[in-house]
Amino acid sequence: NMLLLTNKQIQAVEYLIDKTTDYIGYCGSAGGGKSVLGCFWLMILGRELKGAKFFIGRDSIKDTRASVLKTWVEVANKVRVTAYKFTDTGILFDNGSEIELLDLTYYPYKDPMFDRLGSKEYTAGWIEEAQQVHPLAFEVLKTRVGRWKNEKAKSKILCTFNPRKCWVDDTFYRPFKNGAENPTTRFVYALPTDNPYLPADYIKRLHELKDEATK
Repeated sequence: NMLLLTNKQIQAVEYLIDKTTDYIGYCGSAGGGKSVLGCFWLMILGRELKGAKFFIGRDSIKDTRASVLKTWVEVANKVRVTAYKFTDTGILFDNGSEIELLDLTYYPYKDPMFDRLGSKEYTAGWIEEAQQVHPLAFEVLKTRVGRWKNEKAKSKILCTFNPRKCWVDDTFYRPFKNGAENPTTRFVYALPTDNPYLPADYIKRLHELKDEATK
């Protein structure tokens, strides 16, 4: 019962641990391994970097708790990481490193500039379901990473998302498609067919979907 990464996840991990990439866009539908990638990356960083601070942000913190923490437990069991506990604000490692769950909901009247993120300091972080998140949240979080315990780790932001015509498309996919990627901003496209560990009938069920947009 061990964690098996796909080739696309391994490619993303290489970007996540190199010395040049700042922002990684990992795009895929259900079965592409987005949540496993994010959990694995922050789990290894949190275990290795004593006293570091990370974030996992999403448009709904309720959804983050429901989806990410479930995947976290599954990944932790497979890589045999036990030195952590869940808290009211996120995940705390025994070595003092912590992961804060962020609510990245856009409040146009109460907080149009995401000022609530302005005092935060992080080592690195992950925006989940980034296609649902306001682009300004990404811009503000860029200024908040690399400000805490970064002597041993380069500050990075991982964005995982489903395909959608919005800022993630402009930031990650278009430069990739046009062969004009900036070395600091990388894109990885992961389809269910790239994941050999999915159940055999999963791809079959996807092909049987009636609604073309969902498919």
